[in-house]
Amino acid sequence: MINWKVRLKNPTFIFTVLLPGLLILAQMVAAFINNFITPIGFTITDDALNGALGIINFIALTFFGIGGVVDHTTKGLSDSENARQYEEPK
Repeated sequence: MINWKVRLKNPTFIFTVLLPGLLILAQMVAAFINNFITPIGFTITDDALNGALGIINFIALTFFGIGGVVDHTTKGLSDSENARQYEEPK
């Protein structure tokens, strides 16, 4: 079972999972809104949109990459002493 209370209190979890997830969600919402405003004559230029999406994707993927190797139930980026003793996943 996942201990969400502990994970949500860990800043590493917030910056490596929640923040990138919210950035990607914002990207999806922006694309959805853009589909509705284009028919009424208002458009976001492709260059501006692609530049913003490139920055969002870079930040999100960087944090996701860090988050893939972090034990979110410990402080910082290292594993707990107990987890370092494992030979196989529990």
